[in-house]
Amino acid sequence: MKIRDLTEGSVLKNVTFMGVPSMIGFATTTVCALFDVFFLGLLGSSALAGMTLVLAFTGVLSTTNSLVGGGSVAVISRRFGEKNDEGTENAIKQTLLLKLFFAVLSGAVGLLLLRTVLSWMNAEPEVARLGLEYGVWFFIGLPFNFCSWSMFTAFRGMGDANRAMVLMILTTSLNILLAPILMFERLPFAIGLAGLNVLPEGATVGFGLGISGSAIAKGIAMLVCCVLGVAILHSKKSNVRFQLGRGWKPDFLTMGKIIKIGAPPGLEGIARSLAGLVTVYFVALYGTAVVAAYGIAQQILGFTAVFAVGMMLGSSAIVGQCLGAGRKSMAVKTVRTAVAVVFLICLAVSVLTFVLAPGIIGVFTDDASVARVAIIALKIMVFAYLLHSIRATLSSAFTGSGNTLPPTVIAVSTESLRLGLIAAFIYIFSANESSIWWAFVMASLSDALLLAIWYRKGRWLERCV
Repeated sequence: MKIRDLTEGSVLKNVTFMGVPSMIGFATTTVCALFDVFFLGLLGSSALAGMTLVLAFTGVLSTTNSLVGGGSVAVISRRFGEKNDEGTENAIKQTLLLKLFFAVLSGAVGLLLLRTVLSWMNAEPEVARLGLEYGVWFFIGLPFNFCSWSMFTAFRGMGDANRAMVLMILTTSLNILLAPILMFERLPFAIGLAGLNVLPEGATVGFGLGISGSAIAKGIAMLVCCVLGVAILHSKKSNVRFQLGRGWKPDFLTMGKIIKIGAPPGLEGIARSLAGLVTVYFVALYGTAVVAAYGIAQQILGFTAVFAVGMMLGSSAIVGQCLGAGRKSMAVKTVRTAVAVVFLICLAVSVLTFVLAPGIIGVFTDDASVARVAIIALKIMVFAYLLHSIRATLSSAFTGSGNTLPPTVIAVSTESLRLGLIAAFIYIFSANESSIWWAFVMASLSDALLLAIWYRKGRWLERCV
């Protein structure tokens, strides 16, 4: 494959070359999450609520993925930008070793605490039972989950966003295919192709594992992703040849750099996940229907942010390569261009989401009480996700350069603000659940403005890795 030099040429073309495949790839993961919501919705609102509670908890433990992932973006792309193939290969291998360690540790802690956490989160008995079934299998598959994301990071760091995209598409497609087969014994919907009724509703197709099947499907898909990713890296088509038989000895110097850079994003992830966990606790005060509605709205809104996350992943790699090659002006132009592109795309998507909210929610639930709350939540929080999309893209400057502390400080501050607002709305003003959605908007506005001010200082350009 011809390697594109992302430190030269048209900034818009470079951003498009890396950003568009990253957007598409990340969009497929969000589509997969929406299918999960759809399938679980067929099991009932208790299954949706169980998944929502478990994901809030797993999000806290999964922040160790960010602890390694955030640093690996900067280190891999810097080494590749320096044209240091051996250093690039070593950075990828040390990332995988760290991911395995933290995944096993986080999974073990999750399995030990899952039942206790579900009880603390005011889960109703049926919701807790289903959440426990889902959570156990999720934590068992956590090592494959963590390492699969490193596959994507490795390809993007080497300027090969297309292969990262293809790998993500294959992984999520397998997940979507496996989920109904494992979850249902009899197909709860008909499958047609080109006007033909391929499988009628009620056809015996699967194993009937229920909510457990959703988590098992995800684990199997991620395992396949890891195997395929390593095979591609080892092939002659890789931008940097990955030798399987050597280089797996822990390199504590490189590991230290990855963790040092990744520690702030990891702390940011912990802060956001803990805030999300506490938010779900507050949401649960309003009952199972509101929890289910919140889970649906969150998954849908995740799709509005995929463009920003995809662009952030792509532009972070470009920033790292540009700074590794000493091209600071190209790094600045990359971030500005990425932010402009994401703003235009996410604005259009947000407007459509707002206008089409009732129809979108109707796809995922036919429970009137759940739908009513979810529509309101979607229409309010879409503004928060638009602001978050701009913020996420702007953060590529800090992620790619390795100057990851400022976004973390800002995130912790604004998440604290959001929780404070929610607590005040509930306990002082006795407001309804809509006040929680407005707290998201207020906190996201503060987050985006503060990060933009810090970006303007330009200190991220002087960071050495």
